[in-house]
This record gives sequence, C-alpha cells and structure tokens, in this order.
Amino acid sequence: MDEQIYIQNTAFEPIKLPDPPQIVEAGTVKNEKLPDSYVEVIGVRNPSTKARNIRYRVVVKPGWCCSFTILWDSVVVDRKSLETAIVNAGTLVGIGDGRGSIGYGRFDVTSFAIF
Repeated sequence: MDEQIYIQNTAFEPIKLPDPPQIVEAGTVKNEKLPDSYVEVIGVRNPSTKARNIRYRVVVKPGWCCSFTILWDSVVVDRKSLETAIVNAGTLVGIGDGRGSIGYGRFDVTSFAIF
C-alpha cells in the first residue's frame, strides 16, 4: 500500500500531503500565503494540569474530500445505524485534533454506498 496520504478537492483533483509535511507554526504565515495542505504546530494549555502541550494538526484548505471503505459486521451494526453514526460524526464531532472545543475537522457525507 502507498504510504502517502491522498485526499481530493471537490473537483476530484488529488491533493497529496507532502512527505515530510510542511510545518507551519501557528500565526507565523498570513492566511493567503498558506499552502493547500500543511501541519500546524501550536502550543495549548491543558486546563486540568495547566501544563503546555504541543499540538500538530494536519490542515487542508476548505473544499477537500476523500473516500474510504469500512468493513463491519452487519449482524452487530445494521447498515442504517452505521450510516447514521458516520453522518453524525461529521456533523457533531469531526476528525482529528481540535474537533471538540474549537470545531475543526467537521465534514459532510455526500454519498454512502454498500458494495
């Protein structure tokens, strides 16, 4: 399997995340000069311990899309429940770091098919 990570924009043109990824420290580059994909490095404070942690967040400009395949046991989880869980994950939770408190990683499911 290819070790590179690929996603697509909404015109289905591939966007390859660079290897090694371009690292951008938060707040050091103006928005209009940011690349299409990069890794944001930002310091955050843990509210429970007050310690500072470094976060590395993959950033892709709006308009990205991807496709993936899920293998699951349909005896345990029926098709409609799986589809509902994925749609709700995109709407309510998102993927990646920063999804809960600052709303990063939200997505819409545009197609759900069983093969």
